[in-house]
Amino acid sequence: MASKKPARSYSYNRTTGTLHIRSGKLETGYFLDRAGDGWELTKLLDRGTVYTVRAGACNCKGFRSHSRCKHRDALAHMQASGRV
Repeated sequence: MASKKPARSYSYNRTTGTLHIRSGKLETGYFLDRAGDGWELTKLLDRGTVYTVRAGACNCKGFRSHSRCKHRDALAHMQASGRV
């Protein structure tokens, strides 16, 4: 039986332009920037790691493997709630 993944929560701070994704006890922060018709998420603690979310797709390893990821899900949630 597969283990249940912890619920995710998302927060966005317009002042700092940061998006935080929380999954269980783990929280990861990103700078969020517009990139043409999509978004770039740059990890706060590792500025060399940048994910691009465009047209419902992401360039991260998780999306390439499973056709879904926390980056795309977070942006979809933020857009649906009018936060970005």
